[in-house]
Amino acid sequence: TALVYFSGDIPEAQLAAETQESARTNYQRRADMWADRAGAPVVIIGRPGLMGSSGFHLLGGRRDEGQVIDRALDAVKEKLTIRRLALAGQSGGARIIAQLMVLGRRDIYCAAMGSGAYDVPRLRGGGTSTTNIFGDPGRRYLVPIRQADNVAKSTDRRSFVIGDLRDTVTPFSEQKAWADKLASLGHHVQLIEAVAPAPDYHGLSEKAVMAAGMCAQARTDQDIRTAIGK
Repeated sequence: TALVYFSGDIPEAQLAAETQESARTNYQRRADMWADRAGAPVVIIGRPGLMGSSGFHLLGGRRDEGQVIDRALDAVKEKLTIRRLALAGQSGGARIIAQLMVLGRRDIYCAAMGSGAYDVPRLRGGGTSTTNIFGDPGRRYLVPIRQADNVAKSTDRRSFVIGDLRDTVTPFSEQKAWADKLASLGHHVQLIEAVAPAPDYHGLSEKAVMAAGMCAQARTDQDIRTAIGK
């Protein structure tokens, strides 16, 4: 098993060329630290538009984003010669995990999603996207909660939906709705209320990685809730 992490959106200023070297160093440091804790190799995959990759990362939720990451995971599995994946994600990275689930992947052993958005993409000024997600060209978006019926059945996969009730970026109500949807379809899922830092109460990447790592070590749901819950 390998632990794979997907980050969320970051300020555009941090994507400047002069910041890339320090960003790579920071990601390497975090990967090494997480690998020591999890006892498994850690891979950090940048969503399109992050860490030097092509694309604009603020266009999250699109179908092609999920498909690109889906293929990247296949390449990681082949390179590391592994069969199972423990996934951790924050915000847009959590949505990526949900997209991978509705794309029908059967190799996800653990799915830890922090501060995620799982419904129709929200607009910065309020409201949601006006794109017709069910028509043409509406298929550009892959909305997990609308396609949850496509999540593969699995007796091994454990999912953890993690959020802070005070989150001002991705509402906890949407995270609860995603967890409830998975539960209604018979999937294993734990909804965990956690504490994220002010001012937006949105950053739960460390707790998502901890949950995925503990899951990969076959720790119990209660152990994980105790470790990362409030």
